[in-house]
Amino acid sequence: SLGAPLRDEQAEYPNTAGEYACGQEMASDTWLNRREVQAAIHVTLHWKPEFSFHAKLSYNFTAFSLLDAYVEKLLPNYRILQFSGDADPCVPHVGTKRWIDSLNLPVAQPWRPWVAEGSSLVAGYTEVYSG
Repeated sequence: SLGAPLRDEQAEYPNTAGEYACGQEMASDTWLNRREVQAAIHVTLHWKPEFSFHAKLSYNFTAFSLLDAYVEKLLPNYRILQFSGDADPCVPHVGTKRWIDSLNLPVAQPWRPWVAEGSSLVAGYTEVYSG
């Protein structure tokens, strides 16, 4: 079964970059390190013994908001894909959508259902911005 991983112990997650109180990266690590999951999604680890989302970053907050930096430095130079699941316990898709809306980007393709090629089943939703 590719169901949610079970944890025997209760781990503490400090509220620092790379580790969040809701612990989604630990659940993802545990799930993605299951052999049957790796086989099902056709993943083979070549350069490290296990998959990990942990970055172990350490930094000091220097700004309340980075919106201006995104608008001035990233958006003119990079195409960005923002993905949010519908059940993210830390930043639900509604919060992500509000953040993207706050960038005030022109909408190139309005919000619409997304379907995989050759399918009629809705796999998610998409909206494309220009700018």
